[in-house]
Amino acid sequence: MVAPVRAMPSFVETLPADLTGPQVNALVTVTAKDASVRVRFRSHIAVEHASRYGQEQLIREYKHSLIPLEEAVIFESFAGTTISDSPLGLSTALHLENPNLRQYWSVACLTMSVPEWATAVVRFSPEWYKKLGEIRYLVNNNNWPWFFTKRPGQTYVQTWHGTPLKRIGNDVPLGNLTLTYRRLMVREAEAWDFLLAQNDHAAKTFPLAFGYSGDVLNIGYPRNDALVGANAHDTREVIRRRLGISDGVRAILYAPTWRDNIVGARGYGRISFLDVERLETAANAAGTPTIVLYRGHFNTLRSAGPAASGVIDVSGYPDVNDVILASDVLVTDYSSIMFDYSATGRPIYLLVPDVDLYSTKTRGFYLDIRAMAPGPLCADTEELIARLAEPFWETHGERYSKFAATYAPRDDGRASQRVVAALVRDGAFRVSQ
Repeated sequence: MVAPVRAMPSFVETLPADLTGPQVNALVTVTAKDASVRVRFRSHIAVEHASRYGQEQLIREYKHSLIPLEEAVIFESFAGTTISDSPLGLSTALHLENPNLRQYWSVACLTMSVPEWATAVVRFSPEWYKKLGEIRYLVNNNNWPWFFTKRPGQTYVQTWHGTPLKRIGNDVPLGNLTLTYRRLMVREAEAWDFLLAQNDHAAKTFPLAFGYSGDVLNIGYPRNDALVGANAHDTREVIRRRLGISDGVRAILYAPTWRDNIVGARGYGRISFLDVERLETAANAAGTPTIVLYRGHFNTLRSAGPAASGVIDVSGYPDVNDVILASDVLVTDYSSIMFDYSATGRPIYLLVPDVDLYSTKTRGFYLDIRAMAPGPLCADTEELIARLAEPFWETHGERYSKFAATYAPRDDGRASQRVVAALVRDGAFRVSQ
């Protein structure tokens, strides 16, 4: 990862050339012409292990491990890039159930802050391979790398990362996902012992989409406990101050999903159909000071450019729940964030200029978006501005309530506890003190 930053000459002169330590491993260079400081973060993995040959050796050792399984659990969220989502909810609940159960988190780098009761292991390091092959309980919200092989005696809990509106897995149009990824997901689903679902729709759709035939726990989404828990209000105030959102300012969270058909040199392209300047101008003129929080999809992070003026880019914020709590309104499109956001009881709008293209060619839907959406579908920023000026609950309250009752019926702040209890009851986790 490379991050260029402009800096004052007096600051540049004090910078060390090397920032190597227990938490950070980076090389610092300075471009004299524009006083740009370039920080290149390097892997904590030793050179002999980071090479292709070194990784092949580690994979071979991992696949042939015969060491007895350790009574511990390893969590991963979005390929180790975050400490969040339902794995974090389960990590917390498991710790409360049994603080003596060892926990590990798979992380992309050691700068990430894992729960105080857990130990971080860097992805693709020798220690990480060792733990992946020798820990009894595995929890992920996405997938392990292609070489993953579940050992006899291991239990794999797949939380996934949202209720499916857009088609996923085997149901995605053939040209939209690589054959390699499709094969990987087939192997993944065969390894799952338990799969979590947020609602009846997800519980029915997931097994068919992934070719999964195991147990589905349809008892709420652990990741949403934080949205309605006792600390939600305090967290909201803390995050708003951290983001610099003043009292009396309406924070609109704009969270579009990625598009299969928008691909650039660095992967899936950044999506933004929102004219932020026009929206904020109209809002301020109406006496409603407004700031936009932009949350790009995980798949578009590598291609993300600078945020537009007047936007707080929270795409890289570690936990989307914090951003949700800090906001007052959600504007999205086909993202599963709408299902989670409905647990907060705050307004939801859909900005969907490409809805016809998306529904027929780009990806397709499982549900009739026009019939089930919790708020209005807007074709452009002008229509969104008009809808924001209307009384939301008088116009959309009934459909919003139906939406929340259908798709977030068990998101009551206690889902993590129920999931852990179900896993213990079914013998998946042995968490005796």
